[in-house]
Amino acid sequence: IIQAFQAHSERQYDAIVIVRGGGSQSDFILFDNYTVGRTVAKCPIPIITGIGHQRNETVCDLMAHTSTKTPTQAAEFIIAHNRNFEDRIMSLQKSMIIKSQQLQAYYAQQLGALNTAIISSTRHRLSSLRERLVEVNQVTINRSKSLIFQQKNALTLLASQVVSRPKITIYNRLNDVQNTASNIRTFNAQFFKNKKGYLGHYISVIKLMSPDNILKKGFAIVKVNDIIVSDPDKILPGSAIEVILADNRIHATVERKQPYHGSDFNL
Repeated sequence: IIQAFQAHSERQYDAIVIVRGGGSQSDFILFDNYTVGRTVAKCPIPIITGIGHQRNETVCDLMAHTSTKTPTQAAEFIIAHNRNFEDRIMSLQKSMIIKSQQLQAYYAQQLGALNTAIISSTRHRLSSLRERLVEVNQVTINRSKSLIFQQKNALTLLASQVVSRPKITIYNRLNDVQNTASNIRTFNAQFFKNKKGYLGHYISVIKLMSPDNILKKGFAIVKVNDIIVSDPDKILPGSAIEVILADNRIHATVERKQPYHGSDFNL
């Protein structure tokens, strides 16, 4: 018995079972031996006894991890223990699946809400800028017409009053009107150019903030179990991750992680 323990104690067994199939009272002497009991007590693997007696209790029974009266009871104990372990594993698996599905649904909902908010805000901003541009355009046209009309009236009045004056006076007035009209056209064109520049700037900023452009700049989205992760504490060594780049998805396993000072991209 001692040799058998020495031969198998270093192997990765879950348990060792000592059973006896029946016999006389003298057969228990072997299991009351000090050396055998000491070997059982020092064994690193859990020992279950089923020596096969309802009344007597041997030294091996006292030193063992679990003592049963018969080999059948020892087998029933192992089966019940394994079944309980399997039940706990299955329960834990179900809990993990349910929790994962709940987290996935929650973050999918949050991402959808954020996407909707960005689109709505962008559309509202563009609509507001278009309305403002139309309004300014109309105001500019109205003011230009009014100014031209006023200058025309003033010129007509002046012409009727100074018919007798030299032609140079009329020429100067006409030149003033032309300069004024040219200034109005220049102002109008420059104004629209500036407004279009502002609108183009806002559109460029919105495009730069889109996820596609962010990915094209060299950044990446990291997923664990199909869930976007930004907290490094949720990524452990050995975790399977998915890295989404601009044109590819990379599936990898984390070998190690280390703190990052975050100053590589400081301007």
